[in-house]
Amino acid sequence: MLSNLSEDATYAIILIIVFSLVLITMLIYLWMKKSGKEIKRWFKIIMFFVLLTGVRHLNPLRWPDAAIRGMILLHTPIGMSGEDVARRVDNMPLWTWREPPRHVYFEPGRRSILASIGRYRMYFAVGVLVEARWRFDEDGYLFDVVIQRSVSL
Repeated sequence: MLSNLSEDATYAIILIIVFSLVLITMLIYLWMKKSGKEIKRWFKIIMFFVLLTGVRHLNPLRWPDAAIRGMILLHTPIGMSGEDVARRVDNMPLWTWREPPRHVYFEPGRRSILASIGRYRMYFAVGVLVEARWRFDEDGYLFDVVIQRSVSL
């Protein structure tokens, strides 16, 4: 069944399942606590792992590249002029590091703008930097957004 769905649709289904498990687990926990039943250790362990899995997916940086790209395209749609894209990227508080530093200017003939979307930790030690690159055609209009990830220790 999942083989003919796109990667985004599959990921959305997985998120719905994970958040449903979190909700069900929390409701069972509250019911047990309200009724005065003893909460077993095994249930606490299961609840911890279900919540840990659910919280992990709340961070949009951990989403697939296509989902991040879609969010960015809401702010900077295809066909937007380079000057407008540079102004949006420069004014977006989420995008922390930019190339060139401080302010983003769009010069004629420039082919792309790079900005860091953010960082997150994977397995408590490995850092992942998520960047977006806006690519422009010869006329200076946006034609693509590419998401890049780099891993550091």
